Amino acid sequence: MKPEDRLHRSPRLSGAPGFSPDRPPMLLCHLGQHARVRLVCSFCGWSRSYGAHALIARLTAKGTGGPRTAIAHVARHVPWPCPMCRRMGWRTEPAALTSPNPPGSAGGAETGLP
Repeated sequence: MKPEDRLHRSPRLSGAPGFSPDRPPMLLCHLGQHARVRLVCSFCGWSRSYGAHALIARLTAKGTGGPRTAIAHVARHVPWPCPMCRRMGWRTEPAALTSPNPPGSAGGAETGLP
């Protein structure tokens, strides 16, 4: 196989999930107030979610990014191994949107509590 062919078959440049040459990447500043970003180990599946605004503040403080950082690029700034398998294979993705007071929780509109 010629080197040119390998370039076109690279999963990063082809049809990998979340990649589209005609769609720009999702940035941290595109997320809403209560949105979260999930950090996932690519090897064992361990995950933890972080608030988008906390990530923006941390990247800005370190001088390595900010609100215009792509969500997929946040994983590049994680310096520690996975606590489960001890490997370094991180990926980041938007987590499911959460509301500050989900229905049925204390403090929600249904209970009448502030």
